[in-house]
Parts: sequence; structure tokens; C-alpha cells
Amino acid sequence: MTLMDIAEILSGKRMSVDEMLAQVDSIRRGLGSNISSLLADPAGHFGRSAARYGEENLPTRSDMSDYRSVMPQVRSEAEQKIMNLAMGSVMPLQTVWHGSPHVFDKFDLSKIGTGEGAQAYGHGLYLAESPQVAKEYRTNLTRSAQGKMLIDGTEAKPGPDSWAAAALFSAKGDAKAVIDAIPRIAVDPTMEAWQQRIAAVGKLAGKDIKYQPPGAVYKVDIPDEHIAKMLDWDKPLSQQPQAVQDALRKTNWAPDEAVWPHYTGQQLYEGEMQAGGPYKDSGWASSDSRKAVSDKFRSAGIPGIKYLDAGSRAGPVNPIQGGYYANKRQTRNFVVFDDKILKILGRE
Repeated sequence: MTLMDIAEILSGKRMSVDEMLAQVDSIRRGLGSNISSLLADPAGHFGRSAARYGEENLPTRSDMSDYRSVMPQVRSEAEQKIMNLAMGSVMPLQTVWHGSPHVFDKFDLSKIGTGEGAQAYGHGLYLAESPQVAKEYRTNLTRSAQGKMLIDGTEAKPGPDSWAAAALFSAKGDAKAVIDAIPRIAVDPTMEAWQQRIAAVGKLAGKDIKYQPPGAVYKVDIPDEHIAKMLDWDKPLSQQPQAVQDALRKTNWAPDEAVWPHYTGQQLYEGEMQAGGPYKDSGWASSDSRKAVSDKFRSAGIPGIKYLDAGSRAGPVNPIQGGYYANKRQTRNFVVFDDKILKILGRE
């Protein structure tokens, strides 16, 4: 493992979680003999990489005399991450997002069903790799709710202040435009209520006014060790993460391995729903069985599901017959069966 390898990872190259986890293991194996020379002699380290990468692809040795000339924007971050790896910790590789109509401080599986409620990809807590997906969920789930007007970060009081703040926000802060418009919308602008609103517009002119939509979007960390154990909804069992395959082999309900190349994660989960019931009069399993199936997977050591989001599904997703059909970088959603493994990093 050379500085070039580390730089390639830390300088912004986008990788999938599975690829990054593989890189972490590779870095750990290489750090034992390279950590000292990496930090003490980056020039020599780059020089020794020339045979592998070609001299034309490397900076000159003179350019490497100062470590800051190698990666100035990531020097301190790189050193810290390298030392964390050397000490056996895991890089926080997967930040995800959750859109909700509710404001809370921690996740709670017992609240499932108070949001979207569809649970189309299993019973659990839904999170998105794309922040835009989470924002769309928040918007869709709060259409009938009202947001708040904030004045210098404080919620506007109901009444004239709230009206004036909303009007100023809509007019992009132009108080004159708001006041000029009042005669056109008010039956009698001389009424006390309108005079109070006009006064509030003058009072709030120049203030920092923002609209806070209802609900919240949460920035969340899923520990990488758990992502590596998640069932991939779209892939056949033969292409599942090794941890998932190992967990399935220990159960008495996984299908025979002979069918794994032709049996997806979706088929496995939904098959267990059918097998486990309870059943409707039609003979199909009730959605009530999803919770029991998720609990079954969690008990087997599979803490959730990962699947391509709608924007990454440009056509039918069938990896058995030809792979993913998306025409842009794919992003995934996650269904987590254990609320205790999630850590909220922020809320907006």
C-alpha cells in the first residue's frame, strides 16, 4: 500500500460502500510496514511507486520534498484517517438521509407506519444515499402540514408578524412591493388588522427571514460493518455480500445453494413473507408478516436491505439476465431492521 493508493481513496474518488470496505481491509494489511515511511518520507514513497504507476504519472521527487505539496487539502484529514485505520477503527464511509414529517432525537422502530407507511421493500426504517430522495419523502409526507416562518432564526409569532414574514419571504425581502400590493388585496386597507400588518412589514424589513418546511431531513450514519451484512434486494443470492451468504448458510430456511444464481434478495424476502403468513382470504400473505420476516432476518445476522432508488432504475432491474439498466450514477436506499445501529448526525 503506497501513498498513491491512499491519495486515490482520500482525494474524492467515489466508490461504492462494498468497494470502500474492501479498500479498508487492504489499507489495514499494508499499513503495518508502510505507516512510518508514508508519513516520514512521502517523496521516497512516491519514488518507489514509479515502477508500478510509471514515471510520467508521478510528480517529480523535488515536488515531493514537502508533504503538503502532495495533498495540501487533505493532509491533516489523511493523517488522521490513516492513524485511525492503523489503530483498527473503521472509516465512516456511509452517510445517509431520512426524510420525515416528524421531529425526533432518535429512531424508533415502534413508530413505523406513521410516515409513508408503504414499506414496499420490507419492514424497517428507510434511509436514502441521496439527500434529494430524503427531501422528496419529507415533502410528500408533509403536504397537508404547515411550515414555520423564522425571523432571525426565531419562529414568527402568530398574527401580523407571521403574515408579514410570509409576505416578505415571498417578495424576496422587498418591503415596498409588499406594502404597494396591499391596496389590491385588502377590502379596506385602513382596517386595524391591515394597519397592524403594514406596521409589521416595516418592522421586519431587513431581517433574516426564512421558511422552515414541516418535518425534517436527518443526516444519519449507518456503521459500515452493518452495511456489509445487508441483503441486496436486486442481486441474486450468489452475488450477495459474503457476510449475507454466510448468515444464510447457518439458517434452516434459506433456499438450496443450487438456485442462488437465479434467486434474488427480493425473492428471498417476499418468499419468506409468503411462507410465514399471516394470510389474507385471497391466500396471499398480509403485509403484517413483513415485521416478522424482518425480525427473522435480523436474528440471522442480516440487519437490513439495500436497493436501488427510483432514480437509479431506468428500466427493469434484472442482474440475473443482464445487470442494472441505469444511465447515471446509481444511488441506493436502505431498510434498517434495528434502530439501535443508527446515529443521527444532524437535522435540517
